[in-house]
Amino acid sequence: MSVQAAKDFLVEVSTDDALAARAREAHEAALLSVAQQEGFDISAEDLRAAMSEVAVLDDLAVDDADAVVGGFTGRDSLMR
Repeated sequence: MSVQAAKDFLVEVSTDDALAARAREAHEAALLSVAQQEGFDISAEDLRAAMSEVAVLDDLAVDDADAVVGGFTGRDSLMR
């Protein structure tokens, strides 16, 4: 498989809802399998819930970082 073919596949996944659902299911199944092989006793529902919570935490972290920076965007802000 070429890099271009991989890019084409990713574009297809982003535009085809059925393919995107299949990709999400495969990703979830792979993560669940690895977790269980490593001794984590979790279900698919546990994994989905944890992934949702982590996504929320990531969003909060970005918001917190923006608040700390206070809108400072780097050197250009100093030049104004």
